[in-house]
Amino acid sequence: MDRVREKYEFTSKTRLPLLFQSPLFDPDRTFLLEQGIDAYLANDQVKTIHVLVPQIDHCLRRLLAMLGSPTNKQRRSDLSVMIEKSLNDILELEPVIQNCLGDDATFYLRVFLCDPRCPSCHSLSQHDEAHSAYHRHQGAYEEAGRSWSHPP
Repeated sequence: MDRVREKYEFTSKTRLPLLFQSPLFDPDRTFLLEQGIDAYLANDQVKTIHVLVPQIDHCLRRLLAMLGSPTNKQRRSDLSVMIEKSLNDILELEPVIQNCLGDDATFYLRVFLCDPRCPSCHSLSQHDEAHSAYHRHQGAYEEAGRSWSHPP
C-alpha cells in the first residue's frame, strides 16, 4: 500500500470518484467516506473502523435491495415489528448476496466482519487489549521461569 501511495496520488479526493462509479456507494455519505479514507491514510485505525464498517454494511444493504431482496425482517419477539437485517444476516442468510459476491468474497467478509473468533475490525480494541495482556503475562511467566531456574 505504501508503494501505491508513493506512486499515485492516494487521497480521499482521488478515491471517492472511483467509489461513486458504483451504485453501491451512496453520494449522501460522501462526508463519512471521506473521513474514513482520511483516517485510514493517517493510520487512525479506530476511527477508520468505526466510520467505514457501517459504510460497508450500508453498501451491502443497497446491494441486497438492488438484487430484489428486502433489507428488513420481522423481529423474532414481535412479528408485527420490522427491523433492518444485520450484517451477519446479510452475509450468512442471503443467497442472493453469496451468488452475487461469490463464495470466497462472502466468506472473507463474514470472517472479517462478523465472526467473533476472528480478531476483526469489530473486535480490534478487545484484541489489542488481549494481545497486550498476553504479552504482559508472558513476560511475567518468563521472569518467574528465570527466577526459578536461576535462584539468587
